[in-house]
Amino acid sequence: MHRMTPQLRWVIVICAVIWVSYIFSPLLFWLASAITRDNPVRSDDVLAVIPRGWEVTKARSTLVANRPCMTVFCATHRASVLIVADEKGMPFETWRKATLAEMVRSRVGSPTTRAILGTSGRFTCLEVVSEVLSTDVASDCIEDRGRLHVTFVGNKGELISFYEILKSVRTRGGEK
Repeated sequence: MHRMTPQLRWVIVICAVIWVSYIFSPLLFWLASAITRDNPVRSDDVLAVIPRGWEVTKARSTLVANRPCMTVFCATHRASVLIVADEKGMPFETWRKATLAEMVRSRVGSPTTRAILGTSGRFTCLEVVSEVLSTDVASDCIEDRGRLHVTFVGNKGELISFYEILKSVRTRGGEK
């Protein structure tokens, strides 16, 4: 019987560690950012409580939160949230017409309206479940004054997290 040499064993172990590290590299990057990230997350204009399991990118008036897949085998994030602050605000009817037109153009399904009360006030959301994949949902929300616009696209299972994020969103001017 042929025995494995210690050098060959080390080569196999090192290759296995490299392979597993590559496969789970999104998980490793996520772990590093989740441990060091502050909550609530702050950009220059926006503040929100984002669950630790989400990756966050910040810009001046924008926060982007993504629920990552934990392996390299996924093509996209499991869910994404875009939060935009606009000092001028957008009129409700302008937002509603534009959002409905986009949902019709995209042929994603018939939207329903949902109202959610958060720290910034009331948000009105147009929400649609995909006709192609019944697990996919899109929700587009605007705060009553039109100064905060929040969009969710992702798996239906992440909606609870999205609603919690939405309830926590506020402008930095509203921070006490």
